Amino acid sequence: MSSWWNSLETVTVLTWWLRWVGAGLTVIGALFVIATLATSKRAETLRDRRSADRRLTDEQRAVIKRALGASPKGRIVVISMTDSTESHRYAVDFAEVLLESGWETRIQPILRLSEGAPPTGIILAMENPKAIPDFINPLFKAIEAAGVPIEAQTAPKLIHDEPITLVVGYKS
Repeated sequence: MSSWWNSLETVTVLTWWLRWVGAGLTVIGALFVIATLATSKRAETLRDRRSADRRLTDEQRAVIKRALGASPKGRIVVISMTDSTESHRYAVDFAEVLLESGWETRIQPILRLSEGAPPTGIILAMENPKAIPDFINPLFKAIEAAGVPIEAQTAPKLIHDEPITLVVGYKS
């Protein structure tokens, strides 16, 4: 064996360093356990939020009503997906808040809008982008201000008589 192994001072220093390294690794391991618990809890929360039905909260309803208060009113058809009770319930939320804000609103459940991928999210669809009614921009901004992701699209001849449609598609 080496001479350092037979030296009390050297072995004492080595023992001291090994204890501190071991303690440090224990602390690091504990931090990893805490971080793992925190991230798994966050993942669970996000999973629950993703699977929960979309609904307009009272606060979102108030924001939309306030934003639409003095703006021009119009007629709009709110479309929901026939095969999705979640989409329909969310569409009813929008129709209710629009009616309460003085709009002419009706809900029209449909199975599909057209060929291609089914709609997801909230879409403000206009038949003619060159003839946009003055109530469209305030409506878009009101829904956006409520924290609801929304997009505007052009849709050729919609399946009803109104030129403006709020499509409540599937949850994305």
